[in-house]
Amino acid sequence: MFEKVVWSTPPPPSIGGGVAIVGTTARTVLADCRITGNLNAYFAGGVFIETAGGGSVELVRCTIEDNVAGVGIGAPAFLGGGALIDGTARLVACRIARNEVRGAGSFQISAIVAGGGLWVDGDVELENCAIVLNRCVGLTTLPYQRCFGGGLYAREGPGTALRLRNTLVACNACVDGVINPGSGLYVGANATATLENCT
Repeated sequence: MFEKVVWSTPPPPSIGGGVAIVGTTARTVLADCRITGNLNAYFAGGVFIETAGGGSVELVRCTIEDNVAGVGIGAPAFLGGGALIDGTARLVACRIARNEVRGAGSFQISAIVAGGGLWVDGDVELENCAIVLNRCVGLTTLPYQRCFGGGLYAREGPGTALRLRNTLVACNACVDGVINPGSGLYVGANATATLENCT
């Protein structure tokens, strides 16, 4: 368990600019932590979470803000400005704000830019959270870049089950892509999403 920790401004790696929890099979808890001002070359500007074999991650009263993914060059996709979750996770009373995922470093004309605040693939629940002021930003000189889910992106496929309860999704944006669907929330084909008392 990590409690009341601040992660900020390391050099940009390829995954998890501030925190990377990779392949965990245990229960990991981050409580009252702040992940801010981090950079990442491709995926997860602030937090990268990957669980396996029954593992799970819980974030409680954490702040993920002012992180950026997409400062690398040449990738076909840039994902999760604030966080990327691949597996099982629960976020409670967390704030995900002012994060950004960019396609500006790509030479791939069809690059995908997705999940300005949060990109998820798996069993993910958010309760009493705020996802605000996050952005996906394409590159106007590459006319086929596509931006999805300025606030939150749920990956396509039956393996993704997203649940939001009492959660605010507001003032997020997708800009400068050839298409820019889901400025607040984008749910991919065959994924499931349940929203309860959300704004």
